[in-house]
Amino acid sequence: MWLPFLVLEIVPALILYWGVKAWLRAQRNIEASRRAHGSVISLKIWPKSTYAVLEFTTSTGEKVETDSVYKMRRRKDPGSAVNVRYLPESPKVAWIEGEAEAESNFGLLFSLAVFIGWTAIMAWQAFFE
Repeated sequence: MWLPFLVLEIVPALILYWGVKAWLRAQRNIEASRRAHGSVISLKIWPKSTYAVLEFTTSTGEKVETDSVYKMRRRKDPGSAVNVRYLPESPKVAWIEGEAEAESNFGLLFSLAVFIGWTAIMAWQAFFE
């Protein structure tokens, strides 16, 4: 009888843990990244998200063409110039500047909202039982 309640209490904590973990990973990547000027070659459109194919030149002079790691929040047309952030040790890990911050902040806020909302619902239920 106590197992469903244990699961109901652990799930929001796990969602919060995964949200904070993803936010910290994104912040580490942002801090370690370098900035370059590049362009959007094409778009990869999925039913609920759009990713850009980016082309840019690293600080070492290497020309890189790769898919964006984070989905696009603001629409960019193919051929448009963008500021690209990339990891120096792995230039294939690249994204449009500002997209990592937006996605990690959304994930963190979503996990906090789920945790707080779920806790409020469980407290409300415990109060009226």
